[in-house]
Amino acid sequence: MITVFPKTSETLDGLDKYKNIIEKHHGLEIQFFEHNGRLETFYFRKVARRVKEIYPCIEEMTIHPPLDGHDLEMMLLKDKNMFYDEVKQAVKVSKELGIHINLLYHSWIGYNDMVQTLDPFINEALKIIGDSNVTLLLENVYQIGDGIVNVLRYAEHIDDPRLKVCYDTCHGYICAHIFKEDNDTYFKKYLDRNLCREYVKQVHFSYVRDNDGYKDHSTHGRMHDSIESMQYDLNLLRQYGMDEKIIVTEVDEDDCNYKDRRCQLSDLKMLYELDGQEWIDEKGEEYNV
Repeated sequence: MITVFPKTSETLDGLDKYKNIIEKHHGLEIQFFEHNGRLETFYFRKVARRVKEIYPCIEEMTIHPPLDGHDLEMMLLKDKNMFYDEVKQAVKVSKELGIHINLLYHSWIGYNDMVQTLDPFINEALKIIGDSNVTLLLENVYQIGDGIVNVLRYAEHIDDPRLKVCYDTCHGYICAHIFKEDNDTYFKKYLDRNLCREYVKQVHFSYVRDNDGYKDHSTHGRMHDSIESMQYDLNLLRQYGMDEKIIVTEVDEDDCNYKDRRCQLSDLKMLYELDGQEWIDEKGEEYNV
């Protein structure tokens, strides 16, 4: 059975739409947004507590920092203590709520640069985490160089169960587009099944229309337009040993702020259908999609 975590925003708009999914899979991802144009520590304890109050069944949350500029290297360049403070906050929230926290960061630099620059900061963060139920997740993004494989190789380099990878399907397709290679050729060259099986913990799952890279926001990170397009993406996950990881439906909604849940619910329904799971809508009515 596929494990699915729906994605919500820090405002928790439309969270009730996911009631039966959350109660079945006991987890979700929360996306935070930048509000004042400054790179600074963000606080998620209040929102996490609210989610736990609404759904006491929650056992695991992924915390996604603000999208604009809140990348690991940018934080460390400005002030390493911002990073450490967020890790400490994750440990505190995990213990307070009795849940597992995945704290996610984008990483933009290549593998060799990661090894030369990130090691002392990551090792210090792992000391802070200690034996708590916190995992650091590094997410692949779309850059020239070793692209999608940088975070996988780095997780292998650190080789610690408290440091894992969030594989983003949309970013993977964008990398293939940047390198002007078809998807299958690109992934065979850069993805390693053994590394994926060992170090990927969750997958950001979405669709890229027309394989046009990132030139038009309306075509990337979208809901799948057909059961066939979703089947293609699921087959890719299976091919590289990621089909048994947590799947987060990271689908941009029509208002681009995770408030309108129709797009994400469409993907969730198709996932359930392809996995042979019974869909239960927000009204509690059971039916097969």
